[in-house]
Amino acid sequence: MGFTCSSSKLSMCYPTSYAVTNEVENTDSDQTLAGRPFALTRRQTMDMYSSASKEALNTKGRFEEARSAEATVLAIPKMEKAKSRATMEASEKAQMMVELEGSKLK
Repeated sequence: MGFTCSSSKLSMCYPTSYAVTNEVENTDSDQTLAGRPFALTRRQTMDMYSSASKEALNTKGRFEEARSAEATVLAIPKMEKAKSRATMEASEKAQMMVELEGSKLK
């Protein structure tokens, strides 16, 4: 019966039949243990990306609302000016009609 020594940091020797199966098991658990911090980091990164995406969408929505509100605020004076102009024109037409009626009566 032969012995095999592992090449890991902890140099240990096992019987050959045991060392082969144990080495495969250690490799799997080592990869699992080594993968846990990576998986955690990946999950945290994905969560941060998801949060940033949601924040960006919320910010975009608020920006569009603000732009719409700004357009409304800027449109109000234009509408008021148009109303004022229409009122002045109607007043001028009424004044002309009064003057025309007054000249017909004379």
